[in-house]
Amino acid sequence: MDAGNGAPENSHKSNDVPNGADVPPGNDPERLNLAYEASLGFLAKQDATLANLRNRAITLFTIASLVATFASTVGLVVTDPSRGRTLPEWAAYSLLAVLSAIGYVVIRISWPVEFYFGPTIADILDPRSTDTWSGGPISPVLINNLKSCMGRNHEIIKLRSKLFEIGALLLLAEVVILLSATLSNL
Repeated sequence: MDAGNGAPENSHKSNDVPNGADVPPGNDPERLNLAYEASLGFLAKQDATLANLRNRAITLFTIASLVATFASTVGLVVTDPSRGRTLPEWAAYSLLAVLSAIGYVVIRISWPVEFYFGPTIADILDPRSTDTWSGGPISPVLINNLKSCMGRNHEIIKLRSKLFEIGALLLLAEVVILLSATLSNL
């Protein structure tokens, strides 16, 4: 019953992605309706998570642009030799590569993707869902389709989360390059 952490043994976190197992037998219409509503809620949370990742990616690119702009405004990046020491060539190429990579990461995160928000009309009208089920409008087949959608969405979110982590590390690299170039010019 209790695994030592106060939670029942069979409990799941609210953000657990269901595994690919089929809906267990013995489903009554009320239980299937509850599973259906929970699935739709989970899909809505996944949609919000993807939207948040896209917003964060755009913010990441904005910060990277502001860092580069600030560096040139305060004189850390000088291109005119008559105004002092210029940015070392290695730093200029490194910054170009890092900013390009951040741009690529942001585009990959923001790019449209086939995301699953709930059952399609075809899922609802699927003859398999009515041939073997007469317990109500929501069938185990429909619930299993939703579970499959959640799993696919989870993979999309996982990839975009990893890309965001890479983008954040690239932003740190940009700052390190700017500081290293500035210190090497002293």
